[in-house]
Amino acid sequence: MDVLKRIDEIMKKQNLNDYQLSKLSGLSTSTISNMRKRNTIPSIATLEYICGSLDMTLSQFFVEENTNLYPVTDKQKDFLDYFVLLTDRQQDLLLEIVKSMHATYGEKMEQKQAEEEQQKAAENALTQEDNEKEAN
Repeated sequence: MDVLKRIDEIMKKQNLNDYQLSKLSGLSTSTISNMRKRNTIPSIATLEYICGSLDMTLSQFFVEENTNLYPVTDKQKDFLDYFVLLTDRQQDLLLEIVKSMHATYGEKMEQKQAEEEQQKAAENALTQEDNEKEAN
């Protein structure tokens, strides 16, 4: 990835010039302009300042276009931290358990929806019978 090009793209999207980026990031204007003039890739620390001023994380900066990013809760992070410590076999087994749980949940939801539809149909039939009795 061309880091300088990516910075330029984001700055253009946010309508920022070098001066504005320097004020937002706390970096000097000369630092910003010298990166371009010398075609110098910024250090991680500098890039973190720039990303912070552009309201994004380093991960978001480096992600390819049209990639879906999902926010991760603390609970999900804990789960992933433990998951990576498992053996490949344990990971496979756990994944199968989660898939099974999801499938079971999906089946229960479908069953619940079918029951609700049956109940509505029965209520409609009773209402129709009542209307017919009143009409007679």
